[in-house]
Amino acid sequence: MRALRWTAALWPGLLSAWVLGCWRALGLAVAFAAALNLALVATLVWPHWPDGAPAGLVASAAWVLVLGLWVWGIVLLRRDWARLVPPRSDDPQIDGWFREAQVAYLRGHWSQAQTLVANILQRRVGDIEARLLLASIQRRTKRFAEARQTLDELRSDAAAARWQLEITAELKQIAEESERSVADVAKAA
Repeated sequence: MRALRWTAALWPGLLSAWVLGCWRALGLAVAFAAALNLALVATLVWPHWPDGAPAGLVASAAWVLVLGLWVWGIVLLRRDWARLVPPRSDDPQIDGWFREAQVAYLRGHWSQAQTLVANILQRRVGDIEARLLLASIQRRTKRFAEARQTLDELRSDAAAARWQLEITAELKQIAEESERSVADVAKAA
């Protein structure tokens, strides 16, 4: 499976589109395919195309475009590599910490749950589930600004695409609870 991902990484945008479902990456992969086809046709089939243009001008421009798209693909791949190719071995301790954090969260032990989530995020920065649990802990402890920031970061993360419903629901709960909190403060004053 890793060899297949390495092979797919040679085509700009293909791996991100395939693994993460990123539309921009799909656009890059399609643009690269079109540029590569144009370069091959202009080089091998019609080297003097279009009529009146210097020989090889279109082919040279197409190969420069292919190279530019390939370099851009490498830059994007370096940015997303940790999410695309997870580490070889999963750390069983992280799974244990996550289960313990869930149990602590359900029991209302917010500080213990947050400590466990922090341990997870130190080892696996891009862990979507742990970051979502952290946002829930922050909401429960009435740190609404931090929770919104965590959820905004998650929302912009392409790997969190399948968690968008949960992120939206959590943001809605934050809005409701912060309004309730403001109303309670206004009543008390």
